[in-house]
Amino acid sequence: RAAEIQWPEQPRRRTREPLRRGTVSPRLPVPDHIPLPPYAGTNRLPDVDPNRQLHDCESIARMRAACELTARVLEYAGTLVKPLATTDEIDRAVHQMIIDAGAYPSPLGYGGFPKSVCTSVNECICHGIPDSRVLQNGDIINIDVTVYLNGYHGDTSRTYLCGEVDESTMQLVKV
Repeated sequence: RAAEIQWPEQPRRRTREPLRRGTVSPRLPVPDHIPLPPYAGTNRLPDVDPNRQLHDCESIARMRAACELTARVLEYAGTLVKPLATTDEIDRAVHQMIIDAGAYPSPLGYGGFPKSVCTSVNECICHGIPDSRVLQNGDIINIDVTVYLNGYHGDTSRTYLCGEVDESTMQLVKV
């Protein structure tokens, strides 16, 4: 009787190798003229100030500038997502764009983080460390950009599709 039951066809799953860590290249330098956040060079997380801060128009304008730069850097980083690119290449390009803008890449040195951007590929949930792993057609990658500019951090992220992805992956990213 079991042979008479017609089960619905299961969707085809993309087969790929499990995510494996690549080689992490050395930390990129930051020129001396770039202002550093308080935690830079300590490999420790900063203490959280329990006091509320009130911001004036000037500080809000500085926050806005940091966030606008962050958005531009993220948009640029997204153009680098393609099969055969590495997350290390994305990190180098993001690092240089941030430095060229006179800002500091906030993840660099935060709690010992070794890179200038977070790149989380496929099942890596968040704060992935860029490395030599090659992006594959059908991968998804979250790029998390944070910059320190004029005493303020701007932070944003987005998930990008690498090449052609299947419908279920596209739906996951859309949600």
